[in-house]
Amino acid sequence: MSIYYINDILYNEEQINQITWDNFTLSIVNSHPKYLYKYFPNSTNDGKNHSVEAIENNTVFLQNPIKFDDPYDCNYCVNPSEFSYRFIKKLAMHCGLKVEASWDFAMISYQLALRIFNHIMSGNSLDSIISTDSSNELENLKDKLFINFLKLELTQSESNEKSYQNAINKTIDFEYKNSVRLIYDKIRISCFTQTPYSMLMWSHYANNHKGFCIEYKWSDDYKKYSDIINNIFPVIYTDSRKNLVDFFISLDEGNHKKEDLWNIYKYGLLSKSLDWKYQKEWRLLTYENAKKDYNYRFFDINKIYLGCKMEKEERSRVIGICNKLRIPWTCVVISDDQFEMKECISKKCSFRDASTQKVDK
Repeated sequence: MSIYYINDILYNEEQINQITWDNFTLSIVNSHPKYLYKYFPNSTNDGKNHSVEAIENNTVFLQNPIKFDDPYDCNYCVNPSEFSYRFIKKLAMHCGLKVEASWDFAMISYQLALRIFNHIMSGNSLDSIISTDSSNELENLKDKLFINFLKLELTQSESNEKSYQNAINKTIDFEYKNSVRLIYDKIRISCFTQTPYSMLMWSHYANNHKGFCIEYKWSDDYKKYSDIINNIFPVIYTDSRKNLVDFFISLDEGNHKKEDLWNIYKYGLLSKSLDWKYQKEWRLLTYENAKKDYNYRFFDINKIYLGCKMEKEERSRVIGICNKLRIPWTCVVISDDQFEMKECISKKCSFRDASTQKVDK
C-alpha cells in the first residue's frame, strides 16, 4: 500500500487520486504558510551573481527540472513496454493491419514490417501504406513523421523483412524518448521551503552556509499574484511512482485535457521520495513553450537570512544591498547546545549595528 505526505499529513492512494487541480488550489488558498523560503549560494556564474540579482529584482529562477540533483525528480514513470505496445498497435491499425488480441509487441512489429515490405515489393510507395485519414491533425502529423523516420532508417540497411522490423522498433523508441523530452522542454520550476533553519539545505543549496536564504511573504492579493497562487503547490512525498503512460499516449494523440496535465503535475512534477520529506518543499510550476530558463517576479521579500560561514566582505556587501532596499536582515548561527540552526539575537554581533540594521516590517 502506497503512502503519501503533504505538509506532514498522511494520505492514502485513494485520497491522492481524488485530489483535483481546483480543490488542491482551494485548499492552498484556505491554508498556506505565512512565509516561503529559498536558499541561494551567493556565488558568481558567468560573471554574474544571480543570487544577489534575486534580492535586487525580487525574482526567482524558473528552470528545467532535468537540472535537479535528485535523479528521480520529475523523472516521469512511463512504462516503456506498455507505451511501445500501445503506440505500435495504433500505427499498425493506421497501416491497415488487423491486430489480433493475442499479439504482443514483437508479433505486431513483425506483422507490420511484413505488411510494409510486401506493400513496397508490390510497387507501392511507402507513403501510401497509411490507410486512415484521421481528422486529428496531430495524429496525421505523427503518421507522416513515422513514414519519414522509417524512410531514413531504411536507407541505411538492406531491404528485407528484418530491416523493416528494426527500423520500426527504432522509430517506436525514438517516439517514446521524444514524448518525454517534449514535456521536459515545456516545464519550468522554482523550489521553496517552509524553514530558514535547515542545516542540510544550508549545506546543499547555500554554498555550505556561505550563501543566504530569502524569506518571501505570502500574499492573498489574487489580482496581483494570480499566476503564482494558481501554480504553486506543496510537494507530495511518497514511496511509490505512478505509471503515467495514459497521459503520454493521450498527449501523443493530441487530446489531453486539464486533468491529464494535472496528473503529470501530481504524480510527476510534485512527487518526490520520502527521503526528501525534511525539505518541506513547495514548487512554483509553469507549463508553456519556454525556450530557456528565466527569472520571474515573486512574492515580496520580507527578510534575508545570512549564512553562518559567509565571508565578512560578502556579508557586508549583502547587508548594504538590504539596507539600500530597506529589506530587514538577520544572521543565522549554530546552537550552543543542540544540532540546529537559529537566528542570531546577540547584541554583540559585529554586523548588528543599530545605525544600519533596519527594523522588521
